[in-house]
Amino acid sequence: MKDSLEIILSVLPVITLFLLGNLLQRIRFFQENTVHDLKNLVVSVALPCLLFQAFAQLDLQVSFLLIILTVFVTCGVMLLIGKTVAQFLQIETPYFPLMFGGFETGMLGYAIFIAVYGVQDIDKLALIDLGQVVFVFFVLMALLIRLRDGTQNSSQLLRMFLTSPVIIAILAGLVVSVLLRVWDFSDTRGYEYLISLTTLLGNLTVPLICLVIGYELTLDFRTLRLSLQTIIIRKILLVIFALLINKILFVNMLRLDPMYEYALLTMFVLPPPFVIAVFMREGHPEDQQYVVGTLSLSTVVSILVFLAASVLYA
Repeated sequence: MKDSLEIILSVLPVITLFLLGNLLQRIRFFQENTVHDLKNLVVSVALPCLLFQAFAQLDLQVSFLLIILTVFVTCGVMLLIGKTVAQFLQIETPYFPLMFGGFETGMLGYAIFIAVYGVQDIDKLALIDLGQVVFVFFVLMALLIRLRDGTQNSSQLLRMFLTSPVIIAILAGLVVSVLLRVWDFSDTRGYEYLISLTTLLGNLTVPLICLVIGYELTLDFRTLRLSLQTIIIRKILLVIFALLINKILFVNMLRLDPMYEYALLTMFVLPPPFVIAVFMREGHPEDQQYVVGTLSLSTVVSILVFLAASVLYA
């Protein structure tokens, strides 16, 4: 485990890329379509290549199903807590509870995890991420679409899930992992070429993600109070859940490598999924301001909390 100074120095290049992205926004370096295309490049090419490698090197175990289920249930519990808090505090926006479920692992988590712990252990985070990916596709997005369109199409959700480049990459990686157990073809030229190609493309993930996030960071002071309430309540609860899951499940029950604990804690301090802003209903600017402002502020807070957690949780 790295010491405090090493951790800070590891994340410093990532923070610098965030700042560079924000600077590029201020001088209007990119056009709107360019940033959108860069995000598509990350989500459709770079990140899937990174995930393919992560799952291809995963040593599959039956106990992993318990990890996936635990993360999925935790996301559901957080969503219910969000609804309860909204009723108790009489918060009107319907997006408040939705900001409690899921994590933005794809566009932030992998970048900061790799910065501190390295790409060689990315399979741990990818495995833990799988439970929340399923939750986001089949629960969170279902609620978002119903809120936006007034209806919910199960076949549409399934189609989106199965055609997602991220899901295809995960499934392909799992297939390769299983095949490697039956026939070790890791030293063949074809496999070496595939790994070299996915490595080159996967290496684009961190710099592109950091630049895009920095470019899109915006803070809205009109909804600052509600954003802070959301972030504080969410962070406190999820840090507690992470410590409990790590202690009870990962250490006492499964006796996993400590890197799984770091991976879970990394994911649980992340902001809500950015997809919430994409699937919002139109004609409600106050909801848009709240969601976008909260996601932006939560991104900054998450990086700071991640740094503190990485230093303290060792």
